Amino acid sequence: MDDNKKIIALDSKLLDPMKKNLEYSLNLMIKSALMLHRSTEVNVKVSISVEKELDANGKIYMAPEIQYKVTEKIKEPKGEYKGICGHNLAIVLDDEDNILVKDINEQQSLFEENKNTSNDEDNSL
Repeated sequence: MDDNKKIIALDSKLLDPMKKNLEYSLNLMIKSALMLHRSTEVNVKVSISVEKELDANGKIYMAPEIQYKVTEKIKEPKGEYKGICGHNLAIVLDDEDNILVKDINEQQSLFEENKNTSNDEDNSL
């Protein structure tokens, strides 16, 4: 098929520079992954715009501008720690608005004391 009538594809004349850079990056990162025993990454970002231009005969045509960026990354091994904090703890404000971390059992005992005190008062009536 004639390149002038072809639907845009990676092997079209329009995208040839991007294709060459992408192929180079893919080969480099595959080789790096094999040699270094690490994960690699190739990212492609493409921005497309068109502008009206005049040809030599004064005819208006739409000229494409395709900007691309190919980035390569060798992923570094990293430590990762996950978890959940706060089990059996409560956060409260004291009389001076300072943040206090208290054990839930301590909190429950305070509530139980208040509850028992209230019950004793109720029983005395």
